[in-house]
Amino acid sequence: MRRRDMLLGAAVTAVGWRAGAQEAPKTGHIGFIVTGDAFPRQWFDEAMRRLGWIEGRNLVVDRRVTGEDPERRKTAAAELIAANPDVIVAAGVVDALPVHALTRTLPIVVMNGADLIEAGLAKSLPRPGGNVTGMTLLGGELDGKRLELLRELVPTAARISILGYTRNPWSLSRGAAIEALARPFGIRVATRLVSEPEELDPAFAASAADHDQAILVQEGPGFVENRPRVVALAVQYHLPAVYVQSDFVSSGPPPSSTRS
Repeated sequence: MRRRDMLLGAAVTAVGWRAGAQEAPKTGHIGFIVTGDAFPRQWFDEAMRRLGWIEGRNLVVDRRVTGEDPERRKTAAAELIAANPDVIVAAGVVDALPVHALTRTLPIVVMNGADLIEAGLAKSLPRPGGNVTGMTLLGGELDGKRLELLRELVPTAARISILGYTRNPWSLSRGAAIEALARPFGIRVATRLVSEPEELDPAFAASAADHDQAILVQEGPGFVENRPRVVALAVQYHLPAVYVQSDFVSSGPPPSSTRS
């Protein structure tokens, strides 16, 4: 989580705050937009406390929890911009996009971006340009490595699943790219897209019914918000899994109770 501390520290520095300074700091004002209520609010709150910013003491946070409705995201983005905070923190790319569509001057920090460049939020990783910065998961760039890890987990695997998130526009293209990477190894790939939490169970059940031998879980707010359920389903169906974040593993059952 220290990388997130550094990221948020850079954001407050950019707008002239003095986190950790000897003199009494001004009251900071942050807009916070997130899809789900649980993630990544805990990361954000813990990081800000470590930086010396305490909500109700020297920090005001305007929070908007939008769910999956794109129109609610647009409304929340407009409300936050109208409140004129020092910076807006977006949980992910889908949260940042409606904010970025309305402002090119207000600083935006993306806590957990799937691909800021592909989403049009940054020009490059070393020089993002514009008013957006943040962290990226390097999703597509690391898919080959994740496939390699799956092959190490199950060397005899002939069929694997990719669990994709419908609202990520790159899910299908990423699935096709992984399929192309797997083909020389004689591995068949099935991309299973979900958009709602209740679709997770059928997706894993379909994977098991098709005798898939492992699963690669892509990024998506719906997955992260429900990561204990995702991990539990992988265990239930005996599917060795590779995730894009270590948080999935730490939120799952003890290693002794799982084969993944």
